[in-house]
Amino acid sequence: MTTPEPAVSVVVVDSSVSLKWVLPDEDHIAGARRLRRAVVRQQLARHVPLVWQHEIVNGLLVAARRHRLSAERTHTALDYMVRVPVTVHAIDPQLLYRTAMRYGVGGFDAAYLAVAEALRAPLWTGDRRLFNTVSAAAPCVCWLGGFPAAPAAGPDGPQPA
Repeated sequence: MTTPEPAVSVVVVDSSVSLKWVLPDEDHIAGARRLRRAVVRQQLARHVPLVWQHEIVNGLLVAARRHRLSAERTHTALDYMVRVPVTVHAIDPQLLYRTAMRYGVGGFDAAYLAVAEALRAPLWTGDRRLFNTVSAAAPCVCWLGGFPAAPAAGPDGPQPA
């Protein structure tokens, strides 16, 4: 008799979480790193919209220009981030627009929300503005400070300060 493989949970992870893997002066680094380890160990299957690639490169460029990372460390950080298993999704522009309008967010944030809704998966974020804007209307949005807890939009979930 063989033991069935445990089901892998699907998660959507925004760029704010990914950048916390490599920026040492960010908050909630421990939660971000626990999430990364769970993906690397194949306990979680990470999904992102196509815009994630642009956002992490931009975040690293800004960090380098603000002397938060050296140029050499920035290149290493990018490699470290993209080696983590991920499924990238293109989003239909009409769906992206409808999602942005429904939640009152910009196109980048709407892309993560659209992927999470399509997959019926939690969206983990370390972006306080996004969490505070949509968590009441979008229960799939989870605050990184609560990882690996249940979605933060629940009545007992941790809330950002």
